[in-house]
Amino acid sequence: MQSTTLNKITLGTLGLLLTGSIGFGIHQSDQANSWRQEAASWQTVAAQTNNVSVQVNAQNKQLVRKFNKLAAGTTATTAAVTVSAAAAPQPVAVAQAAPAAAPTSKAS
Repeated sequence: MQSTTLNKITLGTLGLLLTGSIGFGIHQSDQANSWRQEAASWQTVAAQTNNVSVQVNAQNKQLVRKFNKLAAGTTATTAAVTVSAAAAPQPVAVAQAAPAAAPTSKAS
């Protein structure tokens, strides 16, 4: 009789351990699947960011080319204007009197 009770306790304990092990395995599998999905979403975001970065870099290169072309044209034009402006007299700035006082509003 004592042997039967011991067998029941042993089988019950083994059953609980096996159930816990299976439950823990399922939990770990779900957690791994969740991490896998999150990693996939981050990889998608990284790919989109990379595509945008490539586009922005291409647009910036075009902008730099346009700016350099404009700057080169402006430098040549500025040199011509500076030479001709040196011969012409510069306008004189005329000081204007400041207003007497700013109007004030009366709060009701």
